[in-house]
Amino acid sequence: MKLTRKQLRRLIAEAIEQRVPVWPHVTRPEIDALRQKGRQDADLSSLSQQNIAKLNALDQSGDDASVNQARNVYQALGSTEPDISVEQEADFFAGQNAMLQDMEAFNVIQMFYKEIEDYLTPSQAKTLARVVDKPLHAYIDHSRHGILFRHDDTREIFIDASDFDLMNRQIYLKNRNPSQNELDSIMNDSSDELIKIMHDLFKRIVKSSKQTSIYASDLEEMGIGELDEYGDWNTPFGELMIYDDYNNDIIDLIPKKLMLIM
Repeated sequence: MKLTRKQLRRLIAEAIEQRVPVWPHVTRPEIDALRQKGRQDADLSSLSQQNIAKLNALDQSGDDASVNQARNVYQALGSTEPDISVEQEADFFAGQNAMLQDMEAFNVIQMFYKEIEDYLTPSQAKTLARVVDKPLHAYIDHSRHGILFRHDDTREIFIDASDFDLMNRQIYLKNRNPSQNELDSIMNDSSDELIKIMHDLFKRIVKSSKQTSIYASDLEEMGIGELDEYGDWNTPFGELMIYDDYNNDIIDLIPKKLMLIM
């Protein structure tokens, strides 16, 4: 029997009780448990112990064709296990994982980026979802005209500077898929409005992260913070903590690296 992915998803979901109402997240152990339970109904009395051992070996072989053959034999002998081939099962989990990723990205957008979601692509939403609750380090990448966000420990790049810049320009243009001509028209734009948009997106990313560190010089260059006449660091963030050491080559009072906490 050939099933569509939608039919397969419904079949598995209906077979498992106490599902999460929003999305029936099915796990491999749950399907395996259903399969083993269904095989208790199979009548193996016509098989010798040697044939049962061969059947089990087929089922555990790891070869898709052999596993499918074993499943068919069990079903022919009365097993009430789900009628699902190895390939159908793989397709189901691939589809489910993609949908769960989409849901995670959707939830992140709703929580941190709702006011600008219309100007972000699904791919950008998934990128932004990756930084949630991660320790980040941000710094200005002048060659790519934007701010790069990487993992503060592993240095894995989460948001490339050019991607950050593109998102800002989409928000500025109020268009998630602007033409190249539109992008070129504002390539050298340094208006207050574009800077305001950049500040807003930067703060949203920081707020979604576990914490974000940044060098004081970069924060000043972005125009988000500055040292006042009393030696206090002023910034629109909720709290600033000294993260590293002091840059004595410039001004003793300016921290070399800051931790931003929203």
